[in-house]
Amino acid sequence: MSVLQVRNVRKEYGDVLAVDDASFAVEDGEFVSILGPSGSGKSTMLRMISGFETPTSGEILINGEDVVGVAPFERDTNMVFQNLALFPHLTVAENIGFGLKRSGVGKADRAERIEEILEVVELSGYENREIDQLSGGEQQRIALARAVVNRPSIILLDEPLASLDRKLRQHMKFELQRIQEETGITFLYVTHDQEVAMSISDRMVVLNEGEIEQKGSVQDIYDRPATRFVAQFMGDLNVLAGTIGARSNGSVDVDVAGTSITIPIAGGDVGGSVDVGVRPSHIDLLDADDPGGLLPGRVLNHIYAGDETVYTVEVDGERFQVETETGGFDVGEEVSLSWDLEDTFLFENGKNVALADERAVELEG
Repeated sequence: MSVLQVRNVRKEYGDVLAVDDASFAVEDGEFVSILGPSGSGKSTMLRMISGFETPTSGEILINGEDVVGVAPFERDTNMVFQNLALFPHLTVAENIGFGLKRSGVGKADRAERIEEILEVVELSGYENREIDQLSGGEQQRIALARAVVNRPSIILLDEPLASLDRKLRQHMKFELQRIQEETGITFLYVTHDQEVAMSISDRMVVLNEGEIEQKGSVQDIYDRPATRFVAQFMGDLNVLAGTIGARSNGSVDVDVAGTSITIPIAGGDVGGSVDVGVRPSHIDLLDADDPGGLLPGRVLNHIYAGDETVYTVEVDGERFQVETETGGFDVGEEVSLSWDLEDTFLFENGKNVALADERAVELEG
């Protein structure tokens, strides 16, 4: 049975529709992220799951029981807030044990469980430290320890890494993943940070303007985005306008920049005008006369970035970004662009019609 089920949830604030008919499920022991830009409804979704907001309609089930209308403190969840909400007047041990004490756990048992969870977050011996004596990363781990020590069915995390600098955020995202794996508790993480979500999640739910655009594994969502929004939100994307030519079973010819390219598609009718998308990391630069090239271009700029070179290439009047390990091309040089056609996104009315239906993996609600 799923730890969490969200079924056809809708949330209205007067005339504003914050969440529209959202459904997804989270299984026991998973690390799932709800991802979306500001205003997409992700924080509203988390607040409804935690009990701080009530859905206008729909069901939210935790361990099979509908918790709509149940107070936050009566739900089998704990929450880690963006501002952490640690008590500055309490020691580390008192912060972690606060919920245990309210639940009636005895002093000896409390001390044992606090010691155990401090080992998990690698802060053994910090019991008597004051909160203001801790670094930002240490405070993050204490807030997580406080949420985990009660052993709830699910931990809800509302962008707790957002205020950290990049180096500390890089460290803490791996700490989050490690702690989740060691405790086995289900994590539901809300963020607008694609890099963090992709690094730590088993699966993701992508929200846009209150609606779920796609839900599935990290690899499915990045490599096989269902919509143009998802493709562009999840990473850099080059897009060129195209016109449909000949059709055949399982593929379609598309005229792009004066060149005909055969692109695999899932099937069904495809209109006359489409947008062709390809990620910069999927493109190789070749000599202009290389027979393996797909589109002609001209180098406008290049930046050395360690393991790769990032090129800006003019293609049919548009600027393409190319990230490749094969350097050596100069500014102004004519080149040819090539990529595996299976990596092509073909958007019609915002939907990726090159996406094979059988390859889409979803979190069923």
